[in-house]
Amino acid sequence: MAERIIGLISCVMCAIPFLLYKQCSIAFLITGAGFMVMPIVGIILICLDCTLGIYVMYKKYKRILNMYS
Repeated sequence: MAERIIGLISCVMCAIPFLLYKQCSIAFLITGAGFMVMPIVGIILICLDCTLGIYVMYKKYKRILNMYS
């Protein structure tokens, strides 16, 4: 039970900085819920969140850099 609570708290702490990016914040909150259901589900979701999150943020910042370059 402790690993589920730690997983939830970790995901909530990761979601807080991404409040400007609602999609990323919601993804981390869903992952926290996944940790509460089953820790292995949370681990798989956090790997997907990080992989897809890096790609999404790269696309957003690439567009911003192209506008001001």
